[in-house]
Amino acid sequence: MGDNSKATQKVPEVFISHSSRDVNAVREIAKGLNDQGIATWYSTDHQGPSTRKFTDNLAEKHALSPFVLGVLSKNSEGRWVEGELSRALRHQKLMLVAIDGDIETIRDNLPMNFELEHIEDLIHEKSPVQGKGWQKLVDEARNEIAKWIERNRELSAADARDEPGDDLTEKQKEPSEPAIFSAKYRKREGIASILEKTVPASAKEQSSGMPPDTLCLSEEALPARDKPLELGLATRDWCCLNTLPLLEKALAANEALTIHEAARAGQGDAQAIVGLAHMLGLDPFAEDIELAGRWLQKASNADVARAMAELAVLIASKKFGKFDLERIDTLSAKAALTDCPRAKTYRALLRFSGTRLPTLSFNESLKLLETAHKEGDPLASTHFGWSLLRGRGIRRDTRRGLTILQDAANAGEARACSYLGIAYGEGRGVERDPERAVHWFKRAKSGGDLLGEFQYAWSHEVGYGTARDAREAQRLYRDAADRGDERAMVRLAQMLLDGRGSVADPAKAVELLKQAVTQDDADARAVLGELYLEGRGTERDIKKAVELLEDASEDDQPRALWTLGKLYEAGSGVTRDREGAESLFRRAAFSATDREMFYAAKRRLDLMGAPLRKPGS
Repeated sequence: MGDNSKATQKVPEVFISHSSRDVNAVREIAKGLNDQGIATWYSTDHQGPSTRKFTDNLAEKHALSPFVLGVLSKNSEGRWVEGELSRALRHQKLMLVAIDGDIETIRDNLPMNFELEHIEDLIHEKSPVQGKGWQKLVDEARNEIAKWIERNRELSAADARDEPGDDLTEKQKEPSEPAIFSAKYRKREGIASILEKTVPASAKEQSSGMPPDTLCLSEEALPARDKPLELGLATRDWCCLNTLPLLEKALAANEALTIHEAARAGQGDAQAIVGLAHMLGLDPFAEDIELAGRWLQKASNADVARAMAELAVLIASKKFGKFDLERIDTLSAKAALTDCPRAKTYRALLRFSGTRLPTLSFNESLKLLETAHKEGDPLASTHFGWSLLRGRGIRRDTRRGLTILQDAANAGEARACSYLGIAYGEGRGVERDPERAVHWFKRAKSGGDLLGEFQYAWSHEVGYGTARDAREAQRLYRDAADRGDERAMVRLAQMLLDGRGSVADPAKAVELLKQAVTQDDADARAVLGELYLEGRGTERDIKKAVELLEDASEDDQPRALWTLGKLYEAGSGVTRDREGAESLFRRAAFSATDREMFYAAKRRLDLMGAPLRKPGS
């Protein structure tokens, strides 16, 4: 066993997650980091006697670690390694390093949630602790530790100003939590969410002056036209414009019914326009995804690249037809082979969002995205710039990433505005500037991006970079919730429970939380479980409450862990289990995102005679 810490080391040990079959390489990596002044902990050599269960000890070491180093190899399988890496990923403190095998094969064998993480490659080094890859790993480790020290300093300063009482209050008038920039706390977005755009009311109102239901928009074929209809769209429009601007340009050049007749006559590009118009419900085309899919399918048969790419996305998002991975791959690959950058972007984003295309590796998807960026697609620039800024699957380059994002935002890409807002909020590549962050969130909201809309609402709720305005926050959350954003549903529900911005309405809060639960939101499960316990806004149902809390606790949701701990401690609705309660309180403290929860769990453990060691002690 090597020396894992130095007497002067104040930073907790770095947790190394690995397969037991890789212990020799891990021991060498640990010693190399120790020699650089970075203390480490890894389970194989540290399974000595403990007053707690080994799993609790493991969880504590994992939670206190400034970051988790995942050592990957052909042996990296099993629930232990996956569980340790998943928890680190949720808390945004994961670094990955590959030591043998093929890095693409290793990446493909990982769960989808890890695909966006950069993996340091030590495979071809003579020794894991030699070469450029090792030095990059050490530099990244020091950078992560520096960020941990800064976060810990801020927390300590906050604790010195105000150490909360013994328990959580039922109602918190002013939420005290870290800035919940969604990229940090949100689960991976599906392809539909990434590409979602709103349609301004003014656009939906434009029509031929006749009510939509009186128009006969038949799919019946018409004889081919002597001359194709000129849609007024350049090749670059098809390749780089977002859907709404593309439609607006086409509809400005021709009457909607004229385009529809050309589509019925078999004109491929007109069929694509009709399909996209049905996707958005742009008057006089009713919003009808099934109908949109059929028109896009016709356009795909005519080899319209944009139509093939859009159809692949519809199928991948399970909105049209049966999910068919081979068909998605074939359509997107054929479209990407054309000179249409947007088709390349969609194919790359399909892989980024978790659709594992058989003929596209993750590294190839990054190259495809970079190619589309260089060819002028602002959507590609948005996601390539974001990848560079955060180090998603690629080595971090904050300066270049920020420049690319700013160019994309200036080109009108709403998601780029959201990412810039997060960058200014986190101080990533720029000085932290709350007011500037809110400026970009507002621009993103105006462009219809749900991510920016949620962040703009949150800024008004807590007074981040703008005046606190609970009524306006409620309105903004409601708009986002109506568009299906589960985070907005939970925040709005909490405001309705607390009576912030309006009269308290627990019944409406329960309705919103049930909607969010259907979207697999752990926070919604935790809050809804508490409401079933209390019988607030709904009938009291302890069995249903425990089921919801148990489900949320599997995602390390701190509120669910805290409430379950109290139930097991008291034997309320469950069999009394003191040891289980201690474990739940400990996990609640480790998972806490605010100091109230941390101190509540810590004091509860103190009262139970199972004190929690604080970071750095």
